[in-house]
Amino acid sequence: MRLPRNRLPHTLTNHYPTFAQVKETDIGLAADVGTLTRLPKLGVPLTWVKEICYTSRVFGPEEALRVGFVSEVCKNKAEAVERACAVAREIAAKSPVAVQGTKALVDWSRDRSVADGEFCVLFTVLTGHMGKERNIGVDECGGRARLG
Repeated sequence: MRLPRNRLPHTLTNHYPTFAQVKETDIGLAADVGTLTRLPKLGVPLTWVKEICYTSRVFGPEEALRVGFVSEVCKNKAEAVERACAVAREIAAKSPVAVQGTKALVDWSRDRSVADGEFCVLFTVLTGHMGKERNIGVDECGGRARLG
């Protein structure tokens, strides 16, 4: 995804305009560096993904927030850094096993059925992998995630 610097009036500060664009179709190419394989998996409307990819339309922070492409929009870089650090501190205060296990299971379950996800949780708990720092155990369920 290319980030042109002169096509949209949305700004986070006076010096740094914030917007994004899938530019490749504008120049006669198919996006080939992972954009087309990643965008449909982000949980945003597929119609929106297709529109921005087919048209190379520039979109700004308000639209990105509205469709769920981003979870929050900050007024400036300092606020964004402070917010990111606050979230990081909140996560760091949690049990590492709980955070790593949750991350592994959410990532593993994203493209699978609820039943598969529940089986994986049950499997990891019953086999004792969920509470071990060295191995969360998601890979034993056929997933690719392995922590440790």
